[in-house]
Amino acid sequence: MKLAEDRERARRLATNIVAAAIGILGVTLVVFAIFLVIRGGLGFTFVSLLLLAIGVALTFLGFFFQLVPFRLQELADEKRAYDERTREQR
Repeated sequence: MKLAEDRERARRLATNIVAAAIGILGVTLVVFAIFLVIRGGLGFTFVSLLLLAIGVALTFLGFFFQLVPFRLQELADEKRAYDERTREQR
């Protein structure tokens, strides 16, 4: 049982680290986009809007990346429970 708990904790930690890294990258791009307009002027507005969109998308991706493994685990648990119930009914 200890090994399964250690694996679950390691998977959760790895998921959190990757999600945080993706989120930090997204926030950095958003800040850079704002800084680009402030320092570069209106000439860089298009590039800054692209960076802003990419940064926001990466930030949301990081957030959802953190949620997906937990939902997949829930689905796997539900499938195991369903398989167990169908096995018992036979």
